[in-house]
Amino acid sequence: MNQAAGASDLARDYHEADRDVRLHNSRVGCWLALVLVPLFWGLDLLFYPEWIWELLGIRLLCDVAVAVVLGLLY
Repeated sequence: MNQAAGASDLARDYHEADRDVRLHNSRVGCWLALVLVPLFWGLDLLFYPEWIWELLGIRLLCDVAVAVVLGLLY
């Protein structure tokens, strides 16, 4: 095997491993967002009680968007 072929194999392996890590981290981030975004509704109750239902709607819309992204990652 010549040096150029070894370098291209190494670069390909690196990019494949890097892609796997980024995909895993993106999935973990989506799962965290799906759980944590609605949980912070409790802070909305404390600080913005007059906007509680509007903020809940926004948080749920955000979760729907994150769920779509999560679906695309699988």
